Amino acid sequence: MMIMEQQYHDELKKELKGDSYVSNIDKQSGEEAITNIEQSSSDMATVLMSKKKRKLYEAMEISNARKKEKTARIKERRKSLKKLSERDLAFFVLVRL
Repeated sequence: MMIMEQQYHDELKKELKGDSYVSNIDKQSGEEAITNIEQSSSDMATVLMSKKKRKLYEAMEISNARKKEKTARIKERRKSLKKLSERDLAFFVLVRL
């Protein structure tokens, strides 16, 4: 608590002098600040929802995440099968000759 009060008083002194000071938001990089703002706005949206709507929204997010994982897994399998089939085809051609 004492540290925060000291920081507050230091900032007030700088404002009285007319010096500009760097706040915590200014210290963050642009991308970090944007992601923090986006996260806080999405959190605020869910906080303002009723419990029923919030649970439904969370269920939808979980479902979407599962679908993305499933499609990624299918794409990975397709890629590995394609590699395998190309290898088998090359092997078949070599054996035939």
